[in-house]
Amino acid sequence: MNLKELEYIIALNEEQNFTRAAEKLYITPSALTQRITKLEEEIGIPLFIRSRKGVEPTEAGKIYIQATRKMLQLKKDTYKELHDLASLNIGTLSIGIPPERGSAIFSDIYPKFHEKYPSISIILKETGVYNQQKMIEEGNLDIGFMTLSSEQQSDDEYMLIRREEILVAIPETFPVEHYLRNDFYTRYPVISLSDLRYEPFAVMSKSSTLRELQELIFRRNHMEPQILFETSRQNSFLDMVACKMCCALVSENYVYSPHAKNVRFVSLKEHPTWNIMACYRKGSYLSEAEEYLIRLFAESLNRDEDQKERMGI
Repeated sequence: MNLKELEYIIALNEEQNFTRAAEKLYITPSALTQRITKLEEEIGIPLFIRSRKGVEPTEAGKIYIQATRKMLQLKKDTYKELHDLASLNIGTLSIGIPPERGSAIFSDIYPKFHEKYPSISIILKETGVYNQQKMIEEGNLDIGFMTLSSEQQSDDEYMLIRREEILVAIPETFPVEHYLRNDFYTRYPVISLSDLRYEPFAVMSKSSTLRELQELIFRRNHMEPQILFETSRQNSFLDMVACKMCCALVSENYVYSPHAKNVRFVSLKEHPTWNIMACYRKGSYLSEAEEYLIRLFAESLNRDEDQKERMGI
């Protein structure tokens, strides 16, 4: 076994097709087939099941792939640690960010990162939380920036950057004054979700962490909401709320969105929250460059929020 063979195994498992895996590895399909077959003969057991639909790992293959990922991660961590020791500051980082709000933060922090680490290139993946978690588990993502509740965390390492409250967005002219009350713990008026039980709601698309949290909040309030529509962007919620079409459960960050015009935000009496986190593979080495990137992300996010609060927008 050598490191090149490990990369062949991972590529074939990810692509589930010899031709696509070979293209990814810049070798011919026949060369890849020969290397995999030779490896299986050496081990004495098939690692993949071949069929017209493609390939999939056998039980032995799954064990081998798991061990392969650990070995490749060990290689990556070793090089990062050696680069830190030698102050080489070279290499590539793969970073995951949430599609809707992460790009603005990244465009703010990348010039500062590049100034300090000009020889480190970044591969940016704009994708959802669960896909980021999967990529981290498979060793295809170094750091993921994500929003989720504590219950939605995987077994990897998480660093808390900011905690945000989940609020109710309602039309500004909505007649709810009778239901609102003040609360010591928040700067928003408080309402019981059951007071809105006859109102339609916009919800996040299925498989998103916010959708799971929305459903949990509804269940805890013994509500079966009338769902007006589903979307993958919270700003789309606000557009519909502003048009007096519905209500929505949104994260506190969107109080400052340009889409929030004619929208009022209120707290729920239980004050549900979720977390903005930096995630990386459990047990992996976090390089100085990665630590710096996480710190820049946190500083940018908190600076932006503080500035918006001071400006009252």
